[in-house]
Amino acid sequence: DGNLTKLSESQDMAAMVLFWNPDNADSVDVLKKVDSMNEKYEEKIKFYMINTADKTPKNLEDELTIDIYYDNLKEGTSKFYITEIPSMIYIQKNNEVLHAKSGLTSTDALEANLDILSENF
Repeated sequence: DGNLTKLSESQDMAAMVLFWNPDNADSVDVLKKVDSMNEKYEEKIKFYMINTADKTPKNLEDELTIDIYYDNLKEGTSKFYITEIPSMIYIQKNNEVLHAKSGLTSTDALEANLDILSENF
């Protein structure tokens, strides 16, 4: 919606950040996997799906139930040293990075990381 969002605003919850781009098939695949798990974890984990492009294609946007954020100023990619898309960052409630991974991930690996993150909540 154009409003600025800061990760530090979610300090009362763990967070999972995904840097993705609609032109990258692997990152769209991971985005859809995370979207399918949103309901299971939404009480313990805040999801930040950060699109590194300027917009999300309407057909993809219509498929998703999760909020999409934009890194318009490239501050997020700079802060987290993102050099590969997709990149996932798992952040504990105290704002410490628990784990980070780049590249395509399996559903099982994604769920295992979210389980660990939610248990550390």
